[in-house]
Amino acid sequence: MKRRITLLIVMALAALLLLAAAAQAKVEFSATVTPIKNDIRQTEAAQFLLEVSNSAQSEDDFDLRFTNDPKWSIQTSPVVYYTSEYGMTVPPDSSKKATITLAPLSQIPLGVHLIELFITSRDTGDEIKKLLGINVRSNETPLQEYLPSFTASMDVVSRTDPRKALLIVVRLKNQNSRDIEELHLDLSSSLIQKTATIPLGPYEEKIYKFVATFHPYEEPRQDTITLRVYTLAGNKTFETRVDPITYAISPYSTFVKDSRREESFLKSIETVSIQNDGNIRNQEDIMLPTSFFARLFTSSYPEATVVKEDGERFLSWQVPLDPQKSASIRVVVNYRPLFVIGLLLALGIVGYYLLRPKVIIRKNATHIATKEGGISELKVILLVRSRTKHPIDELKVLDKVPSIAEISEEHQLGTLRPAKVVYNEKKGTVVKYELATLEPYEERIITYKIKSKLSILGGMRLPRAIVKYTSKHGTMVLIHSNPLSLELE
Repeated sequence: MKRRITLLIVMALAALLLLAAAAQAKVEFSATVTPIKNDIRQTEAAQFLLEVSNSAQSEDDFDLRFTNDPKWSIQTSPVVYYTSEYGMTVPPDSSKKATITLAPLSQIPLGVHLIELFITSRDTGDEIKKLLGINVRSNETPLQEYLPSFTASMDVVSRTDPRKALLIVVRLKNQNSRDIEELHLDLSSSLIQKTATIPLGPYEEKIYKFVATFHPYEEPRQDTITLRVYTLAGNKTFETRVDPITYAISPYSTFVKDSRREESFLKSIETVSIQNDGNIRNQEDIMLPTSFFARLFTSSYPEATVVKEDGERFLSWQVPLDPQKSASIRVVVNYRPLFVIGLLLALGIVGYYLLRPKVIIRKNATHIATKEGGISELKVILLVRSRTKHPIDELKVLDKVPSIAEISEEHQLGTLRPAKVVYNEKKGTVVKYELATLEPYEERIITYKIKSKLSILGGMRLPRAIVKYTSKHGTMVLIHSNPLSLELE
């Protein structure tokens, strides 16, 4: 029964302290009072720890004033904070602590005593009131030792990036005046294992933070954190229940691309490297500009598809990659085959013009006369043309008439006369013409008539004519005309 009454008294004191703190207006300083010993006998002294924090931008002096109660002797440590005219001096953005000792004078009544403490700022005149609750017992009554009693809760974000640290906030509260010297915190999950041992003073509220780190490429998953908070007293373990909390590893995917280009004569090689710097499988679209003409001379590995966007052509690849995997694309644009073909074509043209005959001869026949359904007479035309800008001297033109026909001695005015005619009944007749000089790009036409000895039925084939001359290097040059076939329709 006495233990229950004592517990009710302590809870009432705590409620009074909370109400007094909530009633204070917002000022530029704060004060906390923590009981060190507030359950005493009539002959003992109570102790409290006072901490004053100055949040102002300048130094401030604070006066400490207690309820005028003749039943108590009050002292502070350091003594000057209470007895000196200067009070407690606190620098800007700093705090100071003092121990307050309250000793009863004579036979103080038993029960709970509330002592008012006023902390006043000399600069602003703001004041904070705190209640010091003391439970006085008889000298004959043994002091009750409270069992450890505390609460704990845990907060964590719902999702976290594995590349960043995860902050786990644990809130602790001591629910009585027992000083817990070693409070054990065991935090665990499939990815996190953390432990800590901290003190927790009488009625103290404390926040402890765990910082967990992950492998930056940890795969997306859900993870549940459990927290065990306990302390040992004698042979017993005292612990409080903390609800598990679940968080998730967020997926992310970042593609890192690097492009390297090598240039050489009429050839370029572009290598694109892609890496999935993430923790999930993903796909990246790679596009490189091209043109219709360049595409004809482009090869790639892997094979690309050609797409059009906004009127422009692109080589396109879809590259799927697992986490931390890489791939490369190689594009070769090679105009060398085109250059070789063009060079060979140019060399062929140049060679043709350099090596082609300087003189050409063409053979044709007109004015074909027929007799008894066959060829009886025709006119042979030889066209000799110079294809050089230099004159050519002493050309000889030779033509052969088949043995079935003979050359006509009839000569037309204005035509070149044969220089020589050689008859051979088996091999046919050879007609020879001589040209003293053939001027640059000059054309000469030589004509003569032949008559068949018999009517030639069906058709007639005339052999090639020949032009020969001596080059400036002293070599004999022979040029043949086209063969000529005549057919009667």
